[in-house]
Amino acid sequence: MASKTTIIGPTISGHIQYLDTVSVTYPNSQTAAASDSLNNGNNIITVSGHTSVSNQTISIPENQPVTATQLGTGTNSASGTTTVNTFLGDGTQTINIEAQDGFTNQVVSREVTFEVDDTIPIIDTLSITYPTTQSKAKTDDVVTVSGTILDATSISYISTVGDIQNSALIETNKTLTITTTEFTNSGDNYTVTASKSTNGTQSIANTEVLIENRDPNVTLEWGEGSN
Repeated sequence: MASKTTIIGPTISGHIQYLDTVSVTYPNSQTAAASDSLNNGNNIITVSGHTSVSNQTISIPENQPVTATQLGTGTNSASGTTTVNTFLGDGTQTINIEAQDGFTNQVVSREVTFEVDDTIPIIDTLSITYPTTQSKAKTDDVVTVSGTILDATSISYISTVGDIQNSALIETNKTLTITTTEFTNSGDNYTVTASKSTNGTQSIANTEVLIENRDPNVTLEWGEGSN
């Protein structure tokens, strides 16, 4: 888990004067948080604070780029999750973490920064190129599915009607060899999933490769007198 820590000075005269350590940790293996505008679950960060004196209430106050929350009370070390606000935009944000002394009610605050990355992967409109003169594909045909991918760190191409060459490699044009023997199909049968590891976001696009094979249950019979 990625984190950013700020180290600050010691306590004075046995009462809280400083938060020794404040930190932010991102979910999974992210190096930035996505804001709540994406609503994808990757907008929850863990915030921690530590002092050298016990009996403290450690919290995130109102009017911050994250949801206000009490991280812990009656303690000298606390950690909790909070949700990044909506529509912050890409860049560095600053949180003030407060500690209130249970003996003197003195409040101190220290800053910690975190990164927001709201750029999601983009999948351009998917288009299909069939063999020359065809508007549909049949078994053993090779078709090309095209679509530009931007801002993705990994990719997955899946089809239920054939085999995709280099299905884990980001490419504008993908070769699909038709393996299905079904007479026809209905609905999407080709899916592209583009992921971005830095903020945990994902985009998905679907399309339908048109299939038409001869129905093996239909036979042609010539009547008497036919040419």
